[in-house]
Amino acid sequence: LAFGIDIQDQSLILSCKDMGEPVDYGQLNNLPDQTIDDESFEKGLSLFIIKKLMNKVELLNLGKKGHELKLVRYLNKYQEPIEKIVEEDLSHLPYSLVFLPPEKAILIAQSAYQTYGHSYLYEDVYYPERIAGKIKDGSFISVGALSNDDRLLGHTALVLDDNHKTGELGVAFVNPNARGKGFLQDLTFKLIENAQDKNLEMIYVTAVTSHIYSQKAASKFEFKDMALFVGCGSELNMKGINEVSDHRESFIIMGRYFNTKMTRTIYLPPKHREIISNTLEHLGITPLLNSEDNSYQAHTKGIEISTSLYHTAKVFAYDIDSDLPHKIKKIKFDLTANSAKAIYLYLNLNDPKLPSLFEQFENLDFFYAGITCGYHDQDWIILQYLNGFPVDFDKININTEFGRIIHNYVKAEYIKLTT
Repeated sequence: LAFGIDIQDQSLILSCKDMGEPVDYGQLNNLPDQTIDDESFEKGLSLFIIKKLMNKVELLNLGKKGHELKLVRYLNKYQEPIEKIVEEDLSHLPYSLVFLPPEKAILIAQSAYQTYGHSYLYEDVYYPERIAGKIKDGSFISVGALSNDDRLLGHTALVLDDNHKTGELGVAFVNPNARGKGFLQDLTFKLIENAQDKNLEMIYVTAVTSHIYSQKAASKFEFKDMALFVGCGSELNMKGINEVSDHRESFIIMGRYFNTKMTRTIYLPPKHREIISNTLEHLGITPLLNSEDNSYQAHTKGIEISTSLYHTAKVFAYDIDSDLPHKIKKIKFDLTANSAKAIYLYLNLNDPKLPSLFEQFENLDFFYAGITCGYHDQDWIILQYLNGFPVDFDKININTEFGRIIHNYVKAEYIKLTT
């Protein structure tokens, strides 16, 4: 074996050469980027996970010289400016609330740094070219308080999911030198109106729990608690927030639904029927429960996996069948072997086979996190698995009464699992 490390064009390149037996590089290089189906599951899962963790993966056939695996990770993240940020009062500057075009993406990256350093949870915000591309394709709706001399005083965005029917409200910050003008409230109102104009089904926020400030702000805009992700992020350390957590950050997921009448039938696992029913009522959603309609058709999307730099993974199981518990067990093993600290398993509530198989997933040491509806055109129950780190639920701060109901339920399920 021969290993190599190189940096070229703002990219870290790791290479491994070996003289092993020939393999079918065409099949392996053509593994899908987002989903993995039954045919490629057994032979390609490990490589699939590697592809999710890196920006580029190449398998090269070197003939008599063997093979080479080349892994590329982009390093062109927006870097800290050399100049010290000058403290000046910008609150007096005249400004306009505008939808930002792609060429203003650099202002978003710079403002994110000025507010949060390099600790902001949405990694793409530090890559101006990525943000510009998303603004162009309509998946990143950016609104800013822009001064007459082109300074970004405040910002928030709606990041649309793949189906462009749901989206996450976030990437919110105010220039530290321009606080106290109510920018975020005005910007948030503008984005909510935009979401309604686009007939989105739902928007949601991911709020930290080391403090309740962001939860309180979301509640003012009628976002309601629906899931608690334990240990989803690294330790929180943001500029301008004095409270610094000494444990992995947990998040409360809060949704606001514009279309509250369900058109998809959901099938509830008996064990969690009460908490799910209460959550749907809290969200104002009228569900279709256990319909006699037998028109459900299995998905062809298979299993979808996404990973984050915070050593977490989301696994979406669109089609529930008898082989799925075995597949999830293997995915869990491979993800934890690749340093995943937490795994969030999304199970399709619209599949009538779910209730009969549900217990098998909890037998894999997954426990309840919550629900979400309309995400990726489906309704989901979310389970979570924690890879060997302790959880202090007393350090998880929840703002609302129903949020505390979810917190206590998740805590009880965690205690059952670990005792």
